[in-house]
Amino acid sequence: MKEIRTLLLNDAEVTQLLSGEHIYLVEKPEKIDCENYIIYKYKPLSGGIIKDYQLEFNLIGKDLSKLLQLQNRLITLLDDMQAINLENIRYIKLLNGGGMIKNPDTSNYHIILYFLVKTH
Repeated sequence: MKEIRTLLLNDAEVTQLLSGEHIYLVEKPEKIDCENYIIYKYKPLSGGIIKDYQLEFNLIGKDLSKLLQLQNRLITLLDDMQAINLENIRYIKLLNGGGMIKNPDTSNYHIILYFLVKTH
């Protein structure tokens, strides 16, 4: 999954919308202050030679319009990604589910995306 994070960090549009390299595994470090950021998590669905994972992205921030642009960019980069050459990734596909919500405690918007990832 590091390869996917690296792919996103190498995309100028993603880093511009995030105002930096703000993509974190599981949670954002408390000491880092940023307006918009991405949290990603993954879980195995099946094993064997070809492994399936569910990859979850949480896009978090106060500017909903930037988060929606970020959502569109992630879908453009990752959905049905067979043409991009990543060493261990065979296939990525956007899954149903996800959605958006506003956290009343922090006033942050959360957009959630799920992808199916096949690795070897």
